[in-house]
Amino acid sequence: MSKHFRRRVNQEDAEEDFFDGESESESPRVAKRRNIVTGKAKSDEIVSNRVVKLTKDQYKKTFAFITSYCAERIEGSIDENGNLRIPMDQAHLETFLGDMSADRPDGSCKAISTLTGYCTVIKFYYHENGVEIDENLKRYFKSFHDGVKRNIAGKKSVGLMKNY
Repeated sequence: MSKHFRRRVNQEDAEEDFFDGESESESPRVAKRRNIVTGKAKSDEIVSNRVVKLTKDQYKKTFAFITSYCAERIEGSIDENGNLRIPMDQAHLETFLGDMSADRPDGSCKAISTLTGYCTVIKFYYHENGVEIDENLKRYFKSFHDGVKRNIAGKKSVGLMKNY
């Protein structure tokens, strides 16, 4: 028998089949427990890597912009330490996204990707702070996205924005 693999003798041994211990003296139960811990650590690593460093850096810059914008223009959106309140008051969020989607003097507006990016960054920071996004907020993000898409499509159809 190899020290890295044990053949199944019967179905009851199936759960102990993954023995990859350092020595033949390690019991299958100890090896199984160690495999679970190793599996959990690997799972945690994969979850933490769901967003690459470059993306996290961009999120950080965008979040800094959102925070500074709200600090200057939306009273009550910043806590006593100068941080954006998470969870955001929905009125503050709607004000911020409304301001960001406002028409420019030439009739155009920010691109859908920019506006969606703001929503993505806010969702990311909710997740990072362990704050659940409630159903009303999820519906608002969806409705906002759909409305912005319709607004931009209308602007493109009359030539106010470029069609790439």
